[in-house]
Amino acid sequence: MRSKLLELVLFVALIVIVASGFAHTWEQTNTTNDYLAISMSADGRILCAVTSGDRVGISTNSGKNWFTSPIGLGIGGLAPNGAAVSADGTKIHAVVLAQSTWLSTNQGLTWQQTGFPATASWRIACSADGTKVIASSWNGPICFSTNSGANCYTSSVPNAQWVSLASSAEGSRMVTAVNGGDIYYSTDYGGSWVPVGFSPRAWTSVCVSGNGGWMGATTGTNLYISNDAGTNWITNGLGGQSIACSADGSSWIVAGAETYTSTDGGLNWTTNLPSVSPRTVAVSADGCEICVLAHDGIWMGRATSSPKLNLQPKDSNLAFSWMLSSTNFVLQQNPDLGSSNWRVVSNVATLNFTNLQQEVTVPATTNLMFFRLMAQ
Repeated sequence: MRSKLLELVLFVALIVIVASGFAHTWEQTNTTNDYLAISMSADGRILCAVTSGDRVGISTNSGKNWFTSPIGLGIGGLAPNGAAVSADGTKIHAVVLAQSTWLSTNQGLTWQQTGFPATASWRIACSADGTKVIASSWNGPICFSTNSGANCYTSSVPNAQWVSLASSAEGSRMVTAVNGGDIYYSTDYGGSWVPVGFSPRAWTSVCVSGNGGWMGATTGTNLYISNDAGTNWITNGLGGQSIACSADGSSWIVAGAETYTSTDGGLNWTTNLPSVSPRTVAVSADGCEICVLAHDGIWMGRATSSPKLNLQPKDSNLAFSWMLSSTNFVLQQNPDLGSSNWRVVSNVATLNFTNLQQEVTVPATTNLMFFRLMAQ
């Protein structure tokens, strides 16, 4: 009886909530024209933008409003990776010219200097929980930390012109590229690196999906995407300065002469954003929030989120999960699909930082029960 019940509930959950393709609606949310680097939390809620001067812009509501962080210590976003934000926005890493990197744990209100060496023009990336951090400088080393920068170490690769860095959610798989050289990946949190095997190219940007299985890279004239951790690649003529992807590798954005988006793993592309001379881009975990940092300010592309609800039996419980969304969803239950008696499940969902899934466990019973996700 229990087995049949679980099969029925699983079937209903999957047909009630399904994922679908989406188109973004664009809005300019900031007209500051000297921001040079930007990063966002996985739900698209917390954004950090840095200038080449002494300002950090912080938004805590998906770019709708901004305030200038009071760090005032020479923040410098001289590369597309001058900022990194944890999945929940509780940790923000920012690059400071000639003063190492800085960390905020209260959404930019106060900052503390990390243990990374003092050098100019760092690129930086971090894991979903913000604890695994890599940073590199032009013609310098790659340094890594597993405790949010409190202690850092120099990786095994020699100094090089590192142009971009990216990290998977769990942080073990990281990606970087050398200007005029190869793409490198790490499977030990940035300690050691292995070249993918590309002939030298003028790389401009790299990215990696939440699970580390998808990689993307751009030159000025082409983009390259791999769905098998760099073994095989597809390419086309949509080059640019920056590339980013969703946590599952389905949604992509590349910014060059124009801004192009894809919702099918990079097979097909479209553009519906005005030509804004983009500098760099960021994407939420579900691909529904896109941030484009351009010469005329910051543009946000928004789409309706429709996460897929997953269900697995776990001991005597039902384990539900769904991708961290740019819209807040709650799990609801109802014993009768013919009624409107949907009630929020009392157990609170928690974020799994290793895969960016919201997870909640519900005790299984012998009573028939249906489940759905509802936006709040």
